[in-house]
Formats: sequence, C-alpha cells, structure tokens
Amino acid sequence: MDQLNKRIDRAAESILENEALSSELDDAAAKVLLQWGVARATTIATETAGLDEQAAEGVMYPRQKALRRLLRYTSVVMNQAQSLRKRMLVGDFFDNKIQIDRI
Repeated sequence: MDQLNKRIDRAAESILENEALSSELDDAAAKVLLQWGVARATTIATETAGLDEQAAEGVMYPRQKALRRLLRYTSVVMNQAQSLRKRMLVGDFFDNKIQIDRI
C-alpha cells in the first residue's frame, strides 16, 4: 500500500476509533456525523498527495485536530437539540392535556 493510501486509512481510523466524537448521540445521528467526518478526513489526507511523510503530517495535523474539535462540538450541540426537542414535546403534551382537562 502506498503512503497516500496509508494516510487516508489512518485519517479515517482516527475518526472512527474516537468514541468521544459521537458518544453523545443516538446510533443514527452518530452514523451520519461519523460518515461526514470520515469524508472530510479522507479529503484532508488526499490533499497531501506528493508530500513526504513529515510534510504531510505538518499539513494534516492541525486540520485533523480542528475536524475532531468540530465533530465533538457538533455532537454536543446535536445532543442538546435532541434533549430540547424532547422537553418541548413533553411540554406540548402537558399543555394540551391541561387544555383537554378544562373541556
């Protein structure tokens, strides 16, 4: 396997093996987020074609780090949005129940 393919594999693995990136989410949401993250990581690695390992690492490291931060942040925000939606649905249910009880 050539160096570029190894970089691409390592970049994808760095996303898929990092449970902290999607631990806040249900399986369906985590799958979507991780697929997007792997696609971005693959692009980052692919853009290092023609670079030696040291130069490629210097280019990839800050971008991969920023991608992992973005994925963690997105996971937290998505989890909060899911929780808020659930609370709103429960609130709507009780609001409607109170109105029905008055009838």
